[in-house]
Amino acid sequence: MHGTKRTPLGEESAARLAGQLADIARLLLLPGTVAQTLHRIVGLSVASIEGCDESGLCESTLDDRASVPSSPQIAELDRLQTQLGEGPALMPSAAWTLSMPRTSQRAEDGPDSGRSP
Repeated sequence: MHGTKRTPLGEESAARLAGQLADIARLLLLPGTVAQTLHRIVGLSVASIEGCDESGLCESTLDDRASVPSSPQIAELDRLQTQLGEGPALMPSAAWTLSMPRTSQRAEDGPDSGRSP
């Protein structure tokens, strides 16, 4: 990044970071639903990232959008983004409206075109 000075981790810091990442990986691999895993991610972000006091995720599908907040304040911010139709939580939903080419729409990509189906 421009203007950001990177400093190498000392051995102790690197070992601590490796341990934290291993703990996070183990927690994320626990059995559970998608919602439970998203809640774990939100909790881990607050617990693991220095200076992170609050966190939230939005799960979007074609038909629905769900918020996974770490606090009532984050839930309220997400609600306002939805109400106002603005904010980073709504940006990915635009991808659902894009027209993506389907293999059936690519007549020029026949079996002898050299392209994989």
